[in-house]
Amino acid sequence: MVGSMKKGLLFIPIVLVLLFSKCKNEGTDYEYKTTPNGLKYHFFHENRNGQPGNINDIYTFNATFYTANDSVYLQKEVRFLRTDVNYKGDFQEGLAMLKVGDSAVFRFAADTFYMSIGQKLPAFFKSGDLLTLKVGMVSILDPATFRIQMYEKEITGINEFIRRKNWNVILDSTGIRYEITDPKPDELQIQKGDTVDLTSIFWYTIEEKIITKGNDKDLWTIVVGDPKLQTEGLSQTLTFMRNGESVRTILPYSQAFGEEGNAWVEPFTTICIEFKVAGLRKKTNLE
Repeated sequence: MVGSMKKGLLFIPIVLVLLFSKCKNEGTDYEYKTTPNGLKYHFFHENRNGQPGNINDIYTFNATFYTANDSVYLQKEVRFLRTDVNYKGDFQEGLAMLKVGDSAVFRFAADTFYMSIGQKLPAFFKSGDLLTLKVGMVSILDPATFRIQMYEKEITGINEFIRRKNWNVILDSTGIRYEITDPKPDELQIQKGDTVDLTSIFWYTIEEKIITKGNDKDLWTIVVGDPKLQTEGLSQTLTFMRNGESVRTILPYSQAFGEEGNAWVEPFTTICIEFKVAGLRKKTNLE
């Protein structure tokens, strides 16, 4: 399970990196030290009583990312899985130095950094450019403790969302919560292997951040249970429904985009989906 988080834990949405603020020379005015492997670093504050983490621990920190000319292109809290050092000047070497309460700044190669997290190098970096990263440590957790914390956080967020929206949901054993808003008790039940047409599809997070929103003219045809669907919970929700029904469902991250997320959705994100089943073609015995 730890391996599945390696590329997902650090999420840098490329759509945000075009929002620059000029902070000239902030990244270069410090008295950097350099490790034998070439990683440049400077500590603003070092918690000398803190405990360092271990390989496979999850580091959470407030981060400010700078371009090669020291313009801020991203500020956010990020999570990073600590692994072995993979290349000279690897930021993983910097993680090994950090303890809870520390604040520091690091400089390292942008191209190898983005390659290590499975993302394309942003267009405003050239090969060989240095990325500057300011870090304010929040927590260091082992994988088991981290998952417990994320689960508890998710449950609290879901319950608050349901209270705020006043939904009357049914809880499935998978953790999916759903409400049929337009029941059709006389219509055919949907089963795995059936082909369905979905319309009026609205995807968003429990923080009510819109992912995508369609209308009643948009039609999405899928096979229920198709392994190509990234969200297993969508197929599961469909098996609760009948043809012609509308639903609103809350998918825990384990039933949505999981621990890795995708280009539009951060890891460990709880997803809400609203849609209507506009058509149903039952699976035949020959399929």
